[in-house]
Amino acid sequence: MRYSSFGLSIRHLATCLKVMLLLACMGGLSSCTDDEEDTEAQAIFQQLQGTWAPVHISESDSYYTDGEQQYYSDEADIDETHPDYIVLRFDRNSKVTIVESNDDEMHPGLSCIFKLSGNKIGGLFFMGDYTGYCTITSITSSSMVLEMNDNGTDDEGYPEKYYSKITYTKIAD
Repeated sequence: MRYSSFGLSIRHLATCLKVMLLLACMGGLSSCTDDEEDTEAQAIFQQLQGTWAPVHISESDSYYTDGEQQYYSDEADIDETHPDYIVLRFDRNSKVTIVESNDDEMHPGLSCIFKLSGNKIGGLFFMGDYTGYCTITSITSSSMVLEMNDNGTDDEGYPEKYYSKITYTKIAD
């Protein structure tokens, strides 16, 4: 019987190489499937790169106060004075950073990692109390629309429903 320089029989070495080749092929095939599924997220990831400023918001809220159901609804253009003015910068390391903000809890310089799953974006800045993702309903090289449906139950067991749709414009690459 002939032996390789590794001390394995040539036959055994050939079998090991076949198994490794088979595993490599299986990994390659499965990554092709993942690549196909991630195509949308990759395209969105490329378009996300840059700095985005909000320009319009539509929101509604249904909640309970002292057992009484309350409703709130608003639609407004957003400028630098609006309370929902939060400028975001997305980078190639899957990090989003707050560049400017009028929100007391969202300070400039604060950043987090974001994750894309198709057209869903998740991360600290994109999660309500009852949802893990916002949906990017539209994105081009110059504009983006984010929607969030946040449905849950408050501490007293009453249902809460919050919806927001924010339109952004890209202000820098």
